Amino acid sequence: MGTDTTISIDVGGQKDIGTTCLSFQQISYQVRGTNGKTKQLLHDISGSFQSGRLAGIMGPSGAGKSTLLNVLSGFKTSKMSGKLLVNGQPIKPQKYRREVTYTSQD
Repeated sequence: MGTDTTISIDVGGQKDIGTTCLSFQQISYQVRGTNGKTKQLLHDISGSFQSGRLAGIMGPSGAGKSTLLNVLSGFKTSKMSGKLLVNGQPIKPQKYRREVTYTSQD
């Protein structure tokens, strides 16, 4: 993986409604292939998203961007390991799946 880059964009005119931070630590995700062998799709990914901030995940095709978002949003959880935190408190993605969304590029 390359270096991390943060880009801040001022979207002015928004009211401050407090902040929420979704952070993730050492997220790994694996699936069982058609041959029965386990395949690691994500390995020890860490980061955070701050409410009210625009965030982007970039990388080449097949890098795991959609898989990461599906794991973080609770849509894929069966073979996930690592920690998900909201404002520093541990959470289970299955419990907040209905409250989380993301927009894909399509």
